[in-house]
This record gives sequence, structure tokens and C-alpha cells, in this order.
Amino acid sequence: MYMVSGKAVKAFNSALKRSKTVVDHHQKVINGMNSLIEKQLIRIEGNVMLIYPEIWGDTEAKHLAFIRNGYRYFRLKLHFAEGTTVYIKDIETGQFLGVMKDSVPSIIK
Repeated sequence: MYMVSGKAVKAFNSALKRSKTVVDHHQKVINGMNSLIEKQLIRIEGNVMLIYPEIWGDTEAKHLAFIRNGYRYFRLKLHFAEGTTVYIKDIETGQFLGVMKDSVPSIIK
């Protein structure tokens, strides 16, 4: 029989809570993106997500969060390989808005 310290149990429980939080966030991202696709506010072509500028957000923080969540969607729902470059483009003009390359989100100006 193995003896486990209280510290180890606390660490395990903490890791379990964090993983549940991550899974919950991933589920929200997938559901949100699916909803936007159903409403035809987003279209995916290969490794490019075409979006209407209205959903892009108005701050740099929102832009970066959208890029990260778009990348999560490509990875989790569409099964893209880790490290795949993903682009965000304006659906109306075709202008590049952002990119996730080498796990780093960037805004294209």
C-alpha cells in the first residue's frame, strides 16, 4: 500500500481543477465558433478563418484573444497539427487581420 502526503493530494486536486477549467474553456471556444459559423459570420477555407470586422473586436487584447481562440478551434475541432500557421482575414475585403504562427498570435496592420 502506498502512502500519499497531504501536500501531494492538494497538488493533485489543484491540477484536476485546472484541467477542468481548461476543458470548460475549450468547450466554450468550440461552441462559440460553431455558433458563428452557423450564423455565417465566420467561414473557414483551409487554414484561413474569414470573419466580418464587427466580430473582430475593438482592442488589441480582443484581437489577440480572437486569434488564440481561432487557433484553438483549428486544433481541437478541425484536428490541425500543432504549429500550423492560421490566418484571420476580413471576409469583405480579403485583408489579413491576424496570424497565429509558431504559437504566437500577431495582429497584421
